[in-house]
Amino acid sequence: MSLSEHWKSVACLTISGCSLSVFPVELTRLPLLENLYLDNNKLTQLPSELGELTTLKVLTVDHNMLASVPAELRQCVGLVELSLEHNRLVRPLLDFRAMSELCTLKLFGNPIEFLPEILPLHKLRHLSFANIRIKGNDSSLKSVDVEIKTENSSSYFNASRHRLSAFLSLIFRSSSCHHPLLASAMAKIMQDDGDRVVVGKDENVVQQLISMMSSDNPHVIEQASYALSVLAADVSVAMQLMKSDIMQPIESLLMRSTMGQEELKLVLQVVVNLAFTSDDVARKILTKDVLRSLEVLCAHRDTEVQRLALFAVGNLAFCLENRHTLVASESLRELLLRLMGTSDLRVYKAAARALAILGENENLRRASRARPIAKQGLRILAMDGGGMRGLATVQMLKQIEQGTGKRIHEMFDLICGTSTGGMLAVALGIKQMTLDECEEIYKNLGKRVFAEPVNEAGSNSQKLISEL
Repeated sequence: MSLSEHWKSVACLTISGCSLSVFPVELTRLPLLENLYLDNNKLTQLPSELGELTTLKVLTVDHNMLASVPAELRQCVGLVELSLEHNRLVRPLLDFRAMSELCTLKLFGNPIEFLPEILPLHKLRHLSFANIRIKGNDSSLKSVDVEIKTENSSSYFNASRHRLSAFLSLIFRSSSCHHPLLASAMAKIMQDDGDRVVVGKDENVVQQLISMMSSDNPHVIEQASYALSVLAADVSVAMQLMKSDIMQPIESLLMRSTMGQEELKLVLQVVVNLAFTSDDVARKILTKDVLRSLEVLCAHRDTEVQRLALFAVGNLAFCLENRHTLVASESLRELLLRLMGTSDLRVYKAAARALAILGENENLRRASRARPIAKQGLRILAMDGGGMRGLATVQMLKQIEQGTGKRIHEMFDLICGTSTGGMLAVALGIKQMTLDECEEIYKNLGKRVFAEPVNEAGSNSQKLISEL
């Protein structure tokens, strides 16, 4: 096959759906070829001469029978899009170190066992492999779309496996998980409750997410921190995170003066969520270095960083042992009291919360200019649950009102309760309803619950509760 001058000027060539089983080597002599489409053929291999197409920008060979890709493809340094979907690639040896322009890499529907090293692809915005497609919506990769396919008859996507199994096993077998696009995809996946549970149960995935916090790329740190902050809200996963030494990268990041504010906020959110899960976790978090870092961040120039650092202090203080440590810090107490004078309402509330949890009630009262607490202390009314037995509570409260000549809400500083007691607390403390009105509600509620079918009774109960 000889190439005329006309063919040598061809820039775009489509040979799709032609049952082509052998790639015509002569096509590699087209000096100006930029776009080559070979979809829906029967190609089992591509020639090494393909690397001679140095002007090539787009190569799609979807729905063929390729079992390998020639190493010479790396010579196509101007390639912008490479699509090899629905082939038979198991371990594609793709060297992307010279392909700095590649934006799209499609390997969807291949029984891949190892994902090629994609870290050199700084411009990558569209990636597909296994049963997942990831598309970045902007250059910063702040927003990505993730599409996960499950309806596939191939044994590779066996129905018994979770839809994330292939994705997770592939991206965490190499350093590819540190690529910004995959980091964004992980953060997006964590927004799904079911997927989040699966990720939290995979010890290897959790450890790799922690390793991503040590990345040199700020975006990767940000996305990994978001994913870990979501996982940290679960008690069982929080314990696993602590066993995996999550605090090592966190302590390093909190002390890093060059870290961006968005990354810092998400790292602090991990600490906030972890500290709230249990005393055991909170106790392990609080070290001298962490306390020192939190004190510095409580005085940060960014008010949201301040607020999160204050919340972390408050959550750590729920643990009694930590509370003793924090109360002993004069510098922390002085800082919290100073922040009570801030004009930012969110910082003010976070500082007040931390002081309250630390038990600094008198200092908090003075700083907030609240009225002095009477010598007898706070008057608290706590009411138990028990369903219809709340009527007995109402009768006791009536006796108190009759004996004092005052309404219940006038006699207590705090009214609280559990279950039916909580309903009474809302009625008396917030709605300031009379006890006769509360009694009437209980009687109506009792009639409807015990005299009507279960479904109707439940719905009527909700209506009565909503009235409060």
